[in-house]
Amino acid sequence: MSFLEDLKKEVDHELEHRKSIFKPNWERYLDYDYIPKNPLHRKEEIKEICVKLIDSISQGTTRNILIYGNPGTGKTMSFKIAMTLAEEYLKEKGYENFKIIYLRQSCGIWNITGDVRYLQCFKH
Repeated sequence: MSFLEDLKKEVDHELEHRKSIFKPNWERYLDYDYIPKNPLHRKEEIKEICVKLIDSISQGTTRNILIYGNPGTGKTMSFKIAMTLAEEYLKEKGYENFKIIYLRQSCGIWNITGDVRYLQCFKH
């Protein structure tokens, strides 16, 4: 048996008998709409985004927020939680005439590492 044939056999054997490093249904954790029940390690970031959203809308100013970082680090999750909290807070305080717009831009086409999240909030 040649070296390459032997190596291929060993690789095939190892892959067939290896356990997966992923939990069952792991794909859902990377889904755009997935929000964990108890998000970890992003409390300060969520609070900062939430405060900026509330300040911008309650003061009647237009504000842009740029959230950037490597894929899978919690940018979308953090924003979605902050947006939900801000919307609830503002509605409780009597603000009804506002809209928060969330835009997602993957920067791969510009050869930049990571994703960029861009947000614009404004009062109608």
